[in-house]
Amino acid sequence: MAAKSRLGNCLMLLAGALGAAAAIYDFYTVTTGIDGAGGVELVIASSLLMVIGALMVLVLGQGFLAGIFLLLLLLDFIGTGVAGYFLESPMIMGAMALAALGWLLQMRSGGRVA
Repeated sequence: MAAKSRLGNCLMLLAGALGAAAAIYDFYTVTTGIDGAGGVELVIASSLLMVIGALMVLVLGQGFLAGIFLLLLLLDFIGTGVAGYFLESPMIMGAMALAALGWLLQMRSGGRVA
């Protein structure tokens, strides 16, 4: 069961990194149509916060504080996914779908990391 939990957490970590990379690409590429937009900056920040949150859950393992971070990760990938939808960026939405899958795997394991 611990392998599923670690896999879920690693998927959220990977999704945050992919979301940030996709948003940076969208921010600097003129052909995307959303270059330089403030919403893309927000997605970059929230994706990097997702990476930090997933790392915190890995470090903390289980407990109340890890549960708070898991709740914050849920809110993060929902909000970032909606922002990706409004920005019409399928790469960001795909990364947040990956984060949702990781979160579901994490919850299925009972929140245990190690």
